[in-house]
Amino acid sequence: MHRLKLKKTEGFTLTELMVSMSIGMVMDIAVFKALKKTPEAVALFLDTDALSYGDLNRRANQLAHFLRELGVRPDARVAICLERGFEMIVALLAVLKAGGAYVPLDPTYPLERLRFMLEDSAPVALLTQGHLRELFAGLSESLPVLEMAEKEALWRDQSDSNLDPASIALSSHHLAYVIYTSGSTGTPKGVLVEHRGLCNLTIVHAEYLTIDANSRVLQFASFSFDGFAFELVMALGQGASLHLSPQDQKLVGETLTRVLTQHSITHAILPPAVLVL
Repeated sequence: MHRLKLKKTEGFTLTELMVSMSIGMVMDIAVFKALKKTPEAVALFLDTDALSYGDLNRRANQLAHFLRELGVRPDARVAICLERGFEMIVALLAVLKAGGAYVPLDPTYPLERLRFMLEDSAPVALLTQGHLRELFAGLSESLPVLEMAEKEALWRDQSDSNLDPASIALSSHHLAYVIYTSGSTGTPKGVLVEHRGLCNLTIVHAEYLTIDANSRVLQFASFSFDGFAFELVMALGQGASLHLSPQDQKLVGETLTRVLTQHSITHAILPPAVLVL
């Protein structure tokens, strides 16, 4: 068994990661260090638009406080059905900060599959967009549905301060997210992923991939795949920037080459099949 050596990284020490217990706290450490170094450091890019670590943290904290009021606690699930964009990342981080586990629902999936995943995961709330809400028409009225783009949303009046980790009482064995198998051999099955897995992944990234605050990570994987979580912690866990593409843009062939070049991408996780197109 290979034992990782603890060392100082550009963002923070690996010791801080190992004792932080949850990926939400790992992100808080990364955001704190990024803000301390450069308050307007860019966390997310979407084409020519950018979102700083400060704005990302404030938005996620506001939503996280509201989710706590809705009853989100460790192992509680929160479903997220959003198109690729800033609000998708805000929603995901907010769920982790609140102590819950996110359940990604790709809006391009068949309606029957989406409804099954939502009902099977029994979420405390659903975070979505106005034009996607009709996908879940007829669901139980007891399920709170929050539209992320709503300017008058109640969660926007919440505090933008970081939540107190002690009050959340997360451990490394609590759930970080739940994803579903394809269901090609029957009914899709939920896969439970704990915080310790993502924390370990962050440590490996810091040790072997030489990612720092100057790195630019491509967001390629589908929201419903493990690869999405890998890309997220690879970038934000080290204070780097994560580069998103519009929902309708397919990253293959010349388009992929252009995006990699135009945005000076330093790190990308790509399947072999994409590289030969």
